[in-house]
Amino acid sequence: MVLVLVDRPGGTNLSIRSFTFQNSDTSAFAQAFSKALGGRELGKILSVSATTDTLVITMSKLGTSRLKYVVTHQADGRHTAKLQDESIALTHRAFRAEIERKLTRVLESCGASCVVD
Repeated sequence: MVLVLVDRPGGTNLSIRSFTFQNSDTSAFAQAFSKALGGRELGKILSVSATTDTLVITMSKLGTSRLKYVVTHQADGRHTAKLQDESIALTHRAFRAEIERKLTRVLESCGASCVVD
């Protein structure tokens, strides 16, 4: 899995713009991600849902934030998820960089290889 993070102009926040994964399908990836969240504090506020072509990561605590990814399927068995839409609650903006660093660690525990642009 490859995870791409990009710096936002004028700030230190990172944004997870895209990643690839090798799981058999999007639902299998969502299950692996949920399992990796299991015993972590982050697992109490993050959830993931999937369809064949979308993956949505939702943070629910003092507001609701959503990252919606569109998933494309490659001939070699990889799947690429690209950020299509994000909705970040006002109360989450101050903690965004910290949450995304933790989210990156969870993805790495699922086999992610991070790249910073």
